[in-house]
Amino acid sequence: MTNEIVNTDQAKRWEGAGPFWLQEQEQLDRQLNLHNLRGIDAANPSSGEMVLDVGCGTGTSTFQIAERVGPGGSVVGADISSTMVDAANGRAEAIGTSNVSFVVADAQIHQHVQPFNLVYSRFGLMFFDDPPAAFANIRAALKPTGRIAFVCWQTPAKNPSLSLRREAVLPLLPATPAPAPGAPGPFSLADPDKIRALLASAGFSSVSVEGSDAKANLGTNLDEATDSQFAIFTATANLDATDPPLAKKARAAIREAMTPFLGPNGVEMDSATWIVTARA
Repeated sequence: MTNEIVNTDQAKRWEGAGPFWLQEQEQLDRQLNLHNLRGIDAANPSSGEMVLDVGCGTGTSTFQIAERVGPGGSVVGADISSTMVDAANGRAEAIGTSNVSFVVADAQIHQHVQPFNLVYSRFGLMFFDDPPAAFANIRAALKPTGRIAFVCWQTPAKNPSLSLRREAVLPLLPATPAPAPGAPGPFSLADPDKIRALLASAGFSSVSVEGSDAKANLGTNLDEATDSQFAIFTATANLDATDPPLAKKARAAIREAMTPFLGPNGVEMDSATWIVTARA
């Protein structure tokens, strides 16, 4: 077993985002939870099963799966960010959950001791430097009768809840080269044909890719949504927070972009994911 990290850029990014993610955990979980629960339903974790949760973050999906596998089962949450794993361990201790454990691991190369019945991921499989190697390694962690299930984003156009903040602030920032096609990022698995090809090349069978649409609630009011989306942007886009005029303009641009989406339930935008399942 190794704790070596090969996705060093992603490790650095998510280490830095860890404190923010913990601070915004409840709001982010609300945004992601409907798609996540649909993914867990598709995964169908059963009593007594051993499950690996890849990209577990602060552990929300890990705890949800642990409830389904019960005391006779177990769930290992793996994340590349030690700050998030530390937060997940703290939550587990506070909750008193006995059938979960967490490990700092790069899922592209990490070798787990036990084989799992199920590998699950809530938006954690889009950030590999070498996706074919990563999915092959994940399959190697499964029992011969095991399965994989995960949730990933469809295209930016179908996910204004993710893309709008960046589009709003982009005119204020220096021009940067567009990421290379297929580069690690939230939309790297937006093409369902790419998903099917990756899973097939890794040896998976019975691949299913089903669309899931939902409204994402970004906040109960415009101020809350603006605060949250601005915090996400500064944590993930390297906005220079030491430049107060720029930060003020960026926050105002995000607020203006979200204003048309304010309704009786708060700020709500469309979101769309793929719910993917396959057999080892």
